[in-house]
Amino acid sequence: MTSRRALLTAISAAFLSAAVPPMAIAAKKSSHHPAAKYMQKVAKDLIAAQRTGTISSFSNVIRKHADVAEIANYSLGRYRGQLPRSKRGAYYRGVRRFMARYFATQSKRYRVVKADV
Repeated sequence: MTSRRALLTAISAAFLSAAVPPMAIAAKKSSHHPAAKYMQKVAKDLIAAQRTGTISSFSNVIRKHADVAEIANYSLGRYRGQLPRSKRGAYYRGVRRFMARYFATQSKRYRVVKADV
């Protein structure tokens, strides 16, 4: 069985890779590109959540910007097919809560004051 740390690493990697498309990390001249503007909004929302430091604030950002269903399904790996359709909603909410709780606790250790896109 996968450890919590491995699961968290996979979830964080999936969230960050989905949230940071390669085109968004571009030269200054393309900062007006819709992808760059969106990533600036995501960064602003994440920094605001970090400043608040609550599980709720991170949960709201995750709900707004992350594809929780895809992250949750990816984290199941080969067991994805065994998740009954009737349990998916509860599982996705649990994954979002887990991510929000982890980000809220870890954000106290790793302060971010600025993000450049």
